[in-house]
Amino acid sequence: MVSTEELIKIVKDLYKSEHPERTEIPKIPENGVQLGLFRTFENRLIERSLVPNPQTLKINPLWFLGETERNIFLWRNKKSIKDAALFSFWLDVRKLASKRLAQLENHDLENPFLNPLWGSPGGTIDTRDGERRYIQELLKLYGPAEPHLTAISTVQCIIYSLKDIGDSDAVAPRIVGIPLTPTQH
Repeated sequence: MVSTEELIKIVKDLYKSEHPERTEIPKIPENGVQLGLFRTFENRLIERSLVPNPQTLKINPLWFLGETERNIFLWRNKKSIKDAALFSFWLDVRKLASKRLAQLENHDLENPFLNPLWGSPGGTIDTRDGERRYIQELLKLYGPAEPHLTAISTVQCIIYSLKDIGDSDAVAPRIVGIPLTPTQH
């Protein structure tokens, strides 16, 4: 049986050798998953009650924070949500979780990025402990699924890149890693 890592390598090698004339081949990340796929994964865990429901904890799911990072990238690059299809957003789940946990350590109830209830009645509720537990439980389930989600993301990216291979005006989507680093704007 072929391991997930071997499958990813085989698919990447086939992709590279099958279309050498194409200059717009995206460099597929070694780590991470496509943002949309992670959103589906996390929502299914919530629906199956494998992780607590973020709404009951009064927190945002991790995919929402990833989409916030996506929106910041688009804004910094003078793009709108409609332009998101020009990009392939890859989420490094562990880095985003670490970033969020670090934000929770620098707690400020007046900061809307640290307080999901900011501006609403009862918006001073401290949700940090619940959010920490949520992230930890999510990461426990994400770990075993990560190689499979990465493989699916890789195949999705390749298929999307190949769908317009005969179209000389087609441009492969630019891959953007999330969470953002200071140089990604």
